Amino acid sequence: MKTERRRRSSQSVAGSQFASLAKSAQAEIQPSTLPLEKDDDRVAFLRRCVAPHVDSFDFAIGSGLMHLSQELEPIIVRGPADKNGKSVHISLRAHSLSVRKPSISTSSGTTSGISMHLYPFQCRRASSSYVGELFGAFTVVLDKEESFELPIQRIGRVPIMVGSTACHLKGKSRSELVALGEEEYEVGGYFVINGSEKVMRLVVVPRSNHAVSARRDKNSGRGPLFTDLSLSYRSMRRDLSTFTLHFHLLRSGTVRIRVTIARSEYFIPIGVAFRAILSTGTTDREIYDLIVGGERDDNALRNAAIAIIKELSERSHEFRHRDAEPNVKASLSKSAATAYLGKSFRAVMGLNDELVSDHEAGVAFLRRFILVHLSVGCYENPDDALDRSKVDLMVLLVRKLVSTSTGDIEVDDADALSHQSLMPPGQLYLSLLKEKVESLVRIAASYIRREAIKGTDRDKRKVNGKRASRSTKTSGPVLKIFIKEAIKRAVATDQLSTHMSYLLATGNIKTDTGLDLPQAVGYSVIAERINFLRFISHFRAVHRGAFYALMRSTKVRKLLPEAWGFICPVHTPDGDPCGILNHLAAEAVVTQGMGADKRDILHLFSDFNFYPAPALSSLHSVPPKDALPVVVDGRVFGYVREESAEELAEQIRYTKIRDMVPIVSNMSEVVYVRRIKAKAGFAPGIYVHTTSGRLMRPVKWLQSPRNTNLGGEQDPVGFPEWIGSLEQVFLRVRPSVQEEEGSLRPIQTDGATHAEVSSVSFLSVLASLSPFPDMNQGPRNMFQCQMAKQTMGTPCHTTWSRHDSKVYRHTTPQVPITRNFCMQDPMGADVYPNGVNAVVAVISYSGNDMEDALVINKGSLDRGFAHGTVYVNEKIDLDRSIDGREKTFATLPIEAVEEMDSVDMDGLPRVGSRVKKGSPLYGICGKDHLSRGLLDHKTQWTRYKYQEDGTVDEVVVVDPDMYKHKRTPRGPGIRQANVRIRVSRTPCVGDKFASRAGQKGTMSAAWPSEDMPFSESGMVPDILFNPNGFPSRMTIGMMVEIMSGKAGALHGHFNDSTPFRFDESHRAVDFFAEQLLNAGFDACGSEVLYSGYTGEPFKVNIFTGVVHYQRLRHMVSDKFQVRTTGAIDPLFRQPIKGRSRGGAIRFGEMERDGLIAHGASFLLRDRLAMASDMHLLHVCETCGSLVSPTMKVSEEAADSSHIYCRECVGKESQVLRVAIPYSMKYLTNELAAMNIRTVFKLKEVI
Repeated sequence: MKTERRRRSSQSVAGSQFASLAKSAQAEIQPSTLPLEKDDDRVAFLRRCVAPHVDSFDFAIGSGLMHLSQELEPIIVRGPADKNGKSVHISLRAHSLSVRKPSISTSSGTTSGISMHLYPFQCRRASSSYVGELFGAFTVVLDKEESFELPIQRIGRVPIMVGSTACHLKGKSRSELVALGEEEYEVGGYFVINGSEKVMRLVVVPRSNHAVSARRDKNSGRGPLFTDLSLSYRSMRRDLSTFTLHFHLLRSGTVRIRVTIARSEYFIPIGVAFRAILSTGTTDREIYDLIVGGERDDNALRNAAIAIIKELSERSHEFRHRDAEPNVKASLSKSAATAYLGKSFRAVMGLNDELVSDHEAGVAFLRRFILVHLSVGCYENPDDALDRSKVDLMVLLVRKLVSTSTGDIEVDDADALSHQSLMPPGQLYLSLLKEKVESLVRIAASYIRREAIKGTDRDKRKVNGKRASRSTKTSGPVLKIFIKEAIKRAVATDQLSTHMSYLLATGNIKTDTGLDLPQAVGYSVIAERINFLRFISHFRAVHRGAFYALMRSTKVRKLLPEAWGFICPVHTPDGDPCGILNHLAAEAVVTQGMGADKRDILHLFSDFNFYPAPALSSLHSVPPKDALPVVVDGRVFGYVREESAEELAEQIRYTKIRDMVPIVSNMSEVVYVRRIKAKAGFAPGIYVHTTSGRLMRPVKWLQSPRNTNLGGEQDPVGFPEWIGSLEQVFLRVRPSVQEEEGSLRPIQTDGATHAEVSSVSFLSVLASLSPFPDMNQGPRNMFQCQMAKQTMGTPCHTTWSRHDSKVYRHTTPQVPITRNFCMQDPMGADVYPNGVNAVVAVISYSGNDMEDALVINKGSLDRGFAHGTVYVNEKIDLDRSIDGREKTFATLPIEAVEEMDSVDMDGLPRVGSRVKKGSPLYGICGKDHLSRGLLDHKTQWTRYKYQEDGTVDEVVVVDPDMYKHKRTPRGPGIRQANVRIRVSRTPCVGDKFASRAGQKGTMSAAWPSEDMPFSESGMVPDILFNPNGFPSRMTIGMMVEIMSGKAGALHGHFNDSTPFRFDESHRAVDFFAEQLLNAGFDACGSEVLYSGYTGEPFKVNIFTGVVHYQRLRHMVSDKFQVRTTGAIDPLFRQPIKGRSRGGAIRFGEMERDGLIAHGASFLLRDRLAMASDMHLLHVCETCGSLVSPTMKVSEEAADSSHIYCRECVGKESQVLRVAIPYSMKYLTNELAAMNIRTVFKLKEVI
C-alpha cells in the first residue's frame, strides 16, 4: 500500500507540472485537453448511449414489477382433506414484488452482524455477483371464500444492473464514483456476474401490436386445406411480456388461429373466437356485417365471411346447451362458446381442478392467449368494451389476410426494420422473472399436493402443544402454517436466483414456455474493455438472433432502406456476423415502457368525420366504404373518412410534437397509410404506436397543421420531432439544413415533410469518429469500425480496482490532431485515447514495406512510440480446488523469503518483484504448517507459466465477508486472492498497426534512425508507408488526413474531419493547402527528403504528414508458435498440439499435397517422418511381419542376444532393421488385435 501511495503522489506532482505548462501555453496554441466545464455534458452523452439498457431495467424493477404482479395468474391446488374426506382447494398467487439494493451481511454463525452496501468493484474483486434481494407477498384463497395474506418475504436474489435505480452508484458524483473504485465517467448498463461484466444484447424481434403477413411453404404443410399465407400478430402486455398469434388462411376462405402453448400448437376457428367474445344473441348476419363492413363489392372478403360463418355453424353443434344462458340457443350463446374453449384447453392450461368451471377456464384462455394486449388482469374487473375490441382487431386482420391473398396488398417483408422492434434487456429480464415467480408458486403448490397425498399419518405439526389431527390440519392456523412452510421450502430451492443468474452468466435461457422468443441462446456477452470504444459499442449493438446467424441465406443480412437513420450502414463486422450484428445510429433511441390510457385520445377525433368502433359505440353501425381505421397500439378506436384522414393525421402529429395528450407523447409513431389504387404495401389507415422497444430518431417537421386549434407557434426551422422506423416509410425526409455564418439557409421543402437534423446522424457512435469517411471506400470504413475496437488503448482509469483476465493498455497514447468535432468532443473520446500521432512518409524504401508492411523508425520505438502494457490477472480460490478447505496459504520464515525473490512471508507474491517462467508465485500447504520453501514437499507451489518476464503489479486479498452468502462451505482465514502481473510490450516485427482509414498492416522492420530518410529540418519520419497502398484501397481520406494532421501540428490546433463538410465547390485539398502554404510548406504536403544512406536528396518530393495510427492487440508475442523439440504424445509419439502446451504446428494433408505438387519429396519426408515420429524397429524379410520379430537371450552369455522371427523358426530368414513412423507401428498393432495381418515387402534402396 505504501508503494501505491508513493506512485499516486508522484503522478499528482507530474500532473501539476503539466497543468502549469499547459496554462502558460494556453495563449499560443489550442488546448489539447477537454474543458472541464463540459464534463456534465459528456457524461449525459454517454448515458444516452447506454439508455436503452438502463432505462429498460429501471422500468422493469419499477412499474414493470407492479404490472407483473397484476398479470400473475393464481395456481389452484387441492389441499389436505378433512375427516369427511373433503379436500380444501387452495389458490396461491404472488404479488407486491420489489427489488432491494445489493447488500452484504457481516454476520457469522454466532453473531447477527450488520448489513452493508455492496458495490460493483467489490464483486469484481471477489469474483461474485452484484445481486439484490427480491421480496414478495402471497395471497391464499381457500375454496373461493376465505382468504389471508402471507407477509412480504425474501423469495430470491436477482442480478442488478450497474447504474440503475437499484444500484448504489445511482446519483453519485464523479468524485464519489472514483472513491468507490469506479470510473469517473461510469454510466453502467451492465451486470457483474461471477466477477465478470456482462451486457444483455438488444435483440431484434417482430414489432409489437402490429400485423405482419408472410408466405411460407411450411404453412401449406400444416394440413390439406391450409394455404401458404399466414399473418402473425405479436401482442404485448403491460408487463412487457408478449404472446404471438398466427392467423392462417384456408383454401375454403375461412381463417384459423394458431395458438402455441407450452411449445405445442393448437388451431381454433376464428368464428368460435368471435362467438366467445361477442355478446349473446349476436346473429350470423351481424358477424357477416362486421367482417365485410362497407366493402360490399369485395367478393373475396364476402366469401371469407361466409366461410367463417359456415365453419362456426358446423362447430357450434359441439356447444353444450347446459353451458348456454337461459332461453338462448347454444349456437348463439357466448357462454357456451367460452365453455367450449375452456373444456378444450383447460388441461394444457393446468386448470384441471373441479373448482374451476369450463366457462371460467374459457375466460382464462381468452385472457391469456387471444390478443393479450387487449386483456385485463386476472384480478381486475372485466371490461366488455376492451374484450369487444379484440373482435374489431380480428376483423381488420381478416381483411388484411384476404387482401393479401388477392394481391391488393403485398406480402410484408419480415426482414425490414419497419416491421421490427428491439427487445431491451429489461423486457427479457422481466419476462423471465415472471415465469420464474410463477414456477416458484407451482413448486410450492407441488409441495402442498404431495403432502396432501401422503395424508396426516406423518404429520408432526403441533397446535397449542398438541399434534395436529385430520380435522385440525384443515383448520385456519394449521393450514396457514402448512402453506407457509410449503412456500418456505419452494424458496429454499433457490431456483429463481439460479435461473436469473444463469441467463447473465451464459446468455442462455432455461424456460418451459419459450417466452415467445425465437431462440434460447445468445442473449448476453462479456462487456470487453479492450478499449473504451469497444466497451461503449456493446450497448449500441443490435443482434438479429443466433438462429439467423446459422442461415445460409443472405436475405437477412441485407441493409434495407427502412433502416436509414436507425441502423448504421458502416458499423457491422466482416465475416460470419456481417449484417447479423449491427449497431444503432448515434441519434437513435429505443422507447421504454407503455403508453398512457388510450381513452385520452378520443377527444382529438371530435372535429372530424369519425365513426367510433363497434366496441366503443352502442349503435354498432357499419362504417362507410371509404373509411380508414384508426388504430392505437393495436386497439381499433374507429374509422375516419378518407377525405379527413390526412388532416386528422396531421392533427395527431401536431399534438404529439407539442406533447399535449399523455397518450400521444413525443415518442409516439403516427403512421398514415393512404389508400391507393395500385398494389399497396400496407393496409390503409391511421396507426399510432406507443409500445416499448421501438426505434426512434430526431428530425424536423417542415409542415404546419391545417387545423391549429391546439395553439402554439411554428418554429421557423421546423418542429423537432421523433419519428419511428414504420413512420419513416410514409414520410419524405430531405437532407439536413446547413449552417452558414450563424444563420440558416432558407428551407426549400421540395415536397418534403421532414428534414434531417445532421448530415452524420445515420452513423453510429464509433463510425462517427472515422476521419473523412465520405472519401474512403466503403469496406475500409467497415474495417476501421472493427479495428478501432481491437486497438490497444485506454480501457479504463481504475486499473488498480479491476482484475480482468487480460487487459491491454497503451502506455503512451495521444489524442488525434485530425478529429470529427461532431463526436470526438461530445463523447469525451480524448479521456480514453487510443492511438499515437505518427509522422508518415509515403515512400517505398528499403524493400521491407512490401504489401501492407510498415517500416518504423527504431529511434521512435526507443523513445516510447506505441509502447503497450498487458496486465494478466490470476484469481486464486482455495475452496474451489480439491481438498481446498483443508489448505491455506503457506507461511514462510524469513530465510525462505530471502531465498525466493518473488514470494513474501504470507505465501503470496511480493508486489514489485520480477518473475520469469518457472518462478514461484504462491504456495499452498496444510493448516498450521510452516513451509520451508521450494524444497518442502508438503507445500504445493504454483509457478509463473508465461514465456515473457513480468512484474507483480498488485496482490489483493478478498474480504471474507464477500463470500459468506455463497452456498459453498469455506475454510478459515484468507481463502481468495487476486494477483495481477504487468508485462511490457514494445512493438516488434509482426505486430499489427492500422490507420483510422482502414489501412492495416504489420511492422516489417525497426529501421535504424540514421538510415531513415530525413527532411531539411532534420525531422525523421516515424513510419514509412508504401505508396502502392493507396490506389487499390482507395483511402482518399487518409491522404487528406496526412495534410490535415500536418497543418494542425504546424499551427497548433485541431482540424475537423467531420464527413460531408466539403464538396466540389469547397474542396478539402484547397482548405488544407491554404493552411500548409501559410506555414511555409508545399500546398500538397510534399517535402524534399534526403536518403539516410547517401545523404543526397531524392529526385521527387515525398508526401509527408501526420496520421493518427492505432496499435492493434494482435501481437506476435501472443500468437507465435515455434519449437525445435518438445513434448510428444505418449501413445503415438508425435508432437502434441496447442500453443499453451508448447505444441507444434500441424502439417496437414493440404500442406502435404503442396509439397507433392512441387516434387519436394525429401522435404516431405523430413517434415512428416524425421521431424515427427520416426522410429527404428525390426521386420522379418521372409514373412514381412512387423509383429513377430522378438529378442532371444543367449544361453551361453547372459549379456548377448539376437533378434529372430517367431513365425519363420526353422527357415532361413533374416530380420532387418528399418525406420518407419511410429504411428505406422501403432496401426499395425491395432490391425493385429482385430486379426488383420499386415505384410511389409522390403527392398534395398541404393
